[in-house]
Amino acid sequence: NGAHQHGQGNSPEGKDSTLMSREHLKTKYESLPPNSTVIFDGFALLQATESILGSSCNAFRQDLKHVAFLQYPFSIEPDASPANRDLCRSQEDEALRKMDFVVGASNCTLNMFRKEYPLFFSALKTGVIEPVARFKEAGNLVSKSRRKRSSGTIKFLCVSNTVPRKNILLLFKALKYFTVQGMYLPWQISIVANEHADRTEFRRLQMFAKKHALPVVWLGEVRSSENMTNLYLEHDIFIHASNIENYCMAASEAVCCGC
Repeated sequence: NGAHQHGQGNSPEGKDSTLMSREHLKTKYESLPPNSTVIFDGFALLQATESILGSSCNAFRQDLKHVAFLQYPFSIEPDASPANRDLCRSQEDEALRKMDFVVGASNCTLNMFRKEYPLFFSALKTGVIEPVARFKEAGNLVSKSRRKRSSGTIKFLCVSNTVPRKNILLLFKALKYFTVQGMYLPWQISIVANEHADRTEFRRLQMFAKKHALPVVWLGEVRSSENMTNLYLEHDIFIHASNIENYCMAASEAVCCGC
């Protein structure tokens, strides 16, 4: 699978890339018992095209059920080059046609796929599992977990990758104006982010925060939905300033948790 992980971008080469190698995936796929259900989560759908779903692979099994869980079409990925987007579109087109069921993260997700693949997507069996389903308990906890602001500190939360288009530096520059003691309420901002996405950008953010003594808490990647729920509940305001998003899952999750 290629599960959604908070603050995670493209993983550096290592254990994860070995786990999802074509050979490994094909071997696992071929060993599945009949009538098994295979769920392709996010980018795994494209990875599988070159090993089991592509017509040239001769590995596709009709005796299995194939399900895709997707947030947005990778053919519109803003961080990819035009050539890579075209490649994603070709792979996505071929893989989607072989799915027995496609699950979207929202109705917005399905609408994006219908627009991107108008010739066949509307004929597919589809459904939606919205963030509210994955964070169903959070809504019940909101009123119980809200801190009493005895200290008066406002807690911001940003869930993002450390790449320039996410505009974390813009957030820092804006918040810098609210650091004058006695004029504004005290605040802090927690950053859930993949610090390896763009190491140069991450260092730039660290230097700016240190230079201006900004109350920034770096939390790194958070892989647990339970831990993310707690973070949303513990913070007052979710803040996001990206130039462009395919589908901002973190914003949907934050709304579900009352952040």
